[in-house]
Amino acid sequence: FIQMKIELQSLGNSTPKLSDITLYYSRVNTPPLLVDVKVGRNEKFEKRNKINMEKNDILIYWDAYDEDNDHLVFDLYFKNELVDGWQEISKGLEKRYFVFNRYTVLEGSYQFKVTVDDRHNNISGENYSANAISKSYPIDNTAPEVVDFIASDKNRLTFNVRDKMS
Repeated sequence: FIQMKIELQSLGNSTPKLSDITLYYSRVNTPPLLVDVKVGRNEKFEKRNKINMEKNDILIYWDAYDEDNDHLVFDLYFKNELVDGWQEISKGLEKRYFVFNRYTVLEGSYQFKVTVDDRHNNISGENYSANAISKSYPIDNTAPEVVDFIASDKNRLTFNVRDKMS
């Protein structure tokens, strides 16, 4: 909505004339949308994004959209489900994924939180952010253990296998 009052005055016999009005406006920013934080291997996604995964790597990836086509920046956090509080993994990410080495944390069940922000295209106070949290993801860094190993004289072996996380 624009409202203006224009008063024109004539100088002598000429009729006042308004020939041009220039208006400047700023589009109202809309918040970004962040959906589907996923954790785990995804060969199709890895190929499409040319991601080189190592044996001990975990892929964390997400979808984000911005109706205004603002440049989006992502911050990534993790949390052991037995501990309160989020730990920062990385800030200011521009890609929509992160490769995480599972040996950088203790064993347990973890969640990953991604925060998206459109601060690069909007002035302070007019930028928006959103976040989403992954489902629980188990990180098991210990190999299974063979126990109760018994060799009988009839060419028979019996044993049990235990896994700490199972």
